[in-house]
Amino acid sequence: MSNKLGFDLGIAFIALPIGLALLREFNFKNLAFDNTSLGMLYFIAFVVTIYFMLKKKSSTK
Repeated sequence: MSNKLGFDLGIAFIALPIGLALLREFNFKNLAFDNTSLGMLYFIAFVVTIYFMLKKKSSTK
């Protein structure tokens, strides 16, 4: 009975380039995305990959 979070390294390798693209799309001078729709798409994809990377592993008995 452990409630440990799982960490999937394969999905982490997918989340890394998405996060870097999200940072490249964000303009820190104006605090806004250069292309708003692309920035929001990167943000949603990044959040979903982080969710799948850290979701709890189901225990099968």
